[in-house]
Amino acid sequence: MSFSGVATTRNLLGPLVRAAFRVHVTGAHYLPSHGGVLLIANHPGIADATILTAAAPRPVRVVSEAGALAGAWTALSAATGRIVVGEEDDAFDALRTAVEAVAAGDAVGMFPEGRLPSVDEPHRVAAMGAAYVQVRTGVPVVPVALLGTHGRRPTDPPAPRALIDVVFGQAFRLPAPADPLARGSIVDVAELLRQHLADHVATARARSGRVGLEELSTTRKDGGS
Repeated sequence: MSFSGVATTRNLLGPLVRAAFRVHVTGAHYLPSHGGVLLIANHPGIADATILTAAAPRPVRVVSEAGALAGAWTALSAATGRIVVGEEDDAFDALRTAVEAVAAGDAVGMFPEGRLPSVDEPHRVAAMGAAYVQVRTGVPVVPVALLGTHGRRPTDPPAPRALIDVVFGQAFRLPAPADPLARGSIVDVAELLRQHLADHVATARARSGRVGLEELSTTRKDGGS
């Protein structure tokens, strides 16, 4: 899909998502308005790709596994130009597409922890896909906390009119590794990205009054809406 098609679909999708859920976006100004950028987000729910796309202030191409999406979420995410990670043999093709998109000036969103759920398992080894894209492109990185994007289980969509917080963090850059082609360099960057994201999600949860995966996406501790 062309960039204009992605942008048009996103503009149509945003009001639909906001009609279905109470989406509260903060920190959107941290996302650069133009130029290549990598967004890294936690992955608590099945609707994450669609919600991230709808909440971002500019078009974002989200990299997501085909198996992590179902039904309407697959169709909606595909319409917004998502980059699909299919079978294991196709994973590198998706990463190459992500690198090309970022190099062309697009915003690309990735879930560094991979499958559902994510940050609620802090000891999981971070997937290296986002690190590979960052090392290859050197673009700024924006952490994003997605809170309340699941139902009673990670594979359940949020309940109608559920409160969803999308919190963008301040963009940061990582120093270029001495040998960007070395696996060790990518492993090191993956861990740095994991730490930045985990810290951002923890801060966003504390500020919103939310707890972990066990909360049901409907209320905050402070009663906010």
